[in-house]
Amino acid sequence: MKKFKILSILLVLVMSVGLLGACGTSEEPASNEGANEKSAANYEDGSYKAVYDRFDSHGWKSFVNITVKDGKISDVEFDYKNREGKLKTEDEGYKSAMEGKSGTYPEKYTKELEEQLVSSQSVENVDVVTGATHSSHNFKVLAKKALEHAKKGDTSDAVINLLKDGTYKVAYESFDDHGWKGQVELEVKDGKISNVDFDYVNEEGKLKTNDEGYKTRMEDKSGTYPAEFTKKLEERLVENQKLSQVDAVTGATSSSSDFKALASKALALAESGEKTEATIASEEE
Repeated sequence: MKKFKILSILLVLVMSVGLLGACGTSEEPASNEGANEKSAANYEDGSYKAVYDRFDSHGWKSFVNITVKDGKISDVEFDYKNREGKLKTEDEGYKSAMEGKSGTYPEKYTKELEEQLVSSQSVENVDVVTGATHSSHNFKVLAKKALEHAKKGDTSDAVINLLKDGTYKVAYESFDDHGWKGQVELEVKDGKISNVDFDYVNEEGKLKTNDEGYKTRMEDKSGTYPAEFTKKLEERLVENQKLSQVDAVTGATSSSSDFKALASKALALAESGEKTEATIASEEE
């Protein structure tokens, strides 16, 4: 009898443990489901826009508009706009030129990128479109920033610095007929042009701004000289932050053109963050 009672007690204990284990198992999926629902609702409903702070070296400014509905990315618009307000996806001339060279064109690759993001709901899962590597990079940078705003429900435009911090150097490939070669060194800090150094160097490594003989001859003839006109051009670019607003210096028209050509290439490097020194062909060649 005593043994029977002991066995009964043990049986009750075993059944109790089994029931507790079963209850614990049945509750786990409910807990995970709640976590999944919470992680899925990462974004606040609304429209979110990200745009670069300036036009690129080709005169376009890219932007992304993302619409979030029920916590999900429901619609995406990616495009470029020029200073006249025209969209790159509607530029037939650009389409023909790019399609012939790259096998794709703005209206096509923007749609592919947009659809990838809506489908995957993740910027990390958006693949680069063949023939549109640079634009794919721009899309991902802009979309990521727009979605950061979406997480907070911040509907103000997210503005991104187009220029990458660093020092960018560009020079002409060869010396001109007078033995000089133009060069520009451009520094970017906090996404802004912080310093510019423009000069000419000869085969001996001497700078035109230090050549007293050249200064005297040019000043007598043109009313300006290298140390003066280079400084004016440098200051205008730093002040205006745009090459389009850098006027030619009177008496140094040719050098002003050199400055713009070299600085334009330097700014193109700054857009991609490419810090390798570049060379370009002189306009005289």
